[in-house]
Amino acid sequence: MKQSNPAAKEYDHIQTLLERLSTNVRDQLRDLQKAAGDENVAQLRQIVDRDREIDALELDLNRQARSFMELRAPLGPDFRHIMKVLEIASNLERIGDCIEYVARHISQSFALKSAMPEGWDLIATMMSKCHELLDLSHSAWKRTDVHLAERLPRQDEEVDALQKQARKLMIDQVRSGKIDVQLGLELVLIANKLESIADISSHIAESVVFVVQARQIRHEKRKSPLKEPSEV
Repeated sequence: MKQSNPAAKEYDHIQTLLERLSTNVRDQLRDLQKAAGDENVAQLRQIVDRDREIDALELDLNRQARSFMELRAPLGPDFRHIMKVLEIASNLERIGDCIEYVARHISQSFALKSAMPEGWDLIATMMSKCHELLDLSHSAWKRTDVHLAERLPRQDEEVDALQKQARKLMIDQVRSGKIDVQLGLELVLIANKLESIADISSHIAESVVFVVQARQIRHEKRKSPLKEPSEV
């Protein structure tokens, strides 16, 4: 960013806050995977409590980025860049909210592991893929790697497919009387939030393309035709 020294220092501080926010959110998702695998309710509660720290960090970053825009009035690519910092921070905070939601519901749904092991395995796979996508989106904006960023929307489709599998599994298991509706609903609610994490991670990567090339790729991706649950 071609600015005077004070402006450059302010911008570097904003970037440092964004890096810290990203690290905290990725740590939350990593801890969620471990706590779910270990059935560690205490750790899941800690994840829920730590979401407040993520909210506070995003608010601080938002204030400082907006103050930078008002005082420094960046133009062209610099304006695009600071706008995308705000968008990425907002997306990271939304991912933090999704992680907190999943942590709360996982802590109430350990019965899935024995009652519906296929569903539990789907959730574990989705968490792993979400963590991979979030790490890749972080790498893409950290390195301003457009080629890496353009790969993420397609990888997001893998998580979409797993979400559909979870929904179909729930329907089949409830209809056959193997599980009750409440437990099946927990599976779908968790899967839906994990799919949201993958979507938002993909949006972060799309921001990289916009910053570097002033090009929106969100509506360029082509998804395969959706299948109804009965057709899967």
